[in-house]
Amino acid sequence: EDVFDILVRLGIWSRYENLNLLRFGRSLEFSPAELKKFSELSHKILDFSSVCYSLPSQLDRDVKHRVDLTYLSPIFAIDNSTDSDEVDDGISLDIRSDGSTWIYIHIADPSRFVAANGDLDLLARRRVSSVF
Repeated sequence: EDVFDILVRLGIWSRYENLNLLRFGRSLEFSPAELKKFSELSHKILDFSSVCYSLPSQLDRDVKHRVDLTYLSPIFAIDNSTDSDEVDDGISLDIRSDGSTWIYIHIADPSRFVAANGDLDLLARRRVSSVF
């Protein structure tokens, strides 16, 4: 058992503690202005997605290429939920009436809704880390 495991067992850190944020002194809290910007973006996306499955072109420049696959069920997570911080990829099967089988790979793309070099993009660059 290493020091990290001991600190997790003692409840000082969570199993998914982001040590890079701690190591580089990054804030774990959001400012009121940051929370407001994220809330506005979230409401914009939720308002549109409640009306239709495909988001309008002003939010998603690839909307004309997207296909509604919500009928596919179940979608199995590719990521291991016990070892992964981000369960964001999936796979599903579509067995067609003609006997053919289609395999779909689902990959999350949250950056699609964040303007490049915008406030949220710059905030994410300062705060995010992924280790593979």
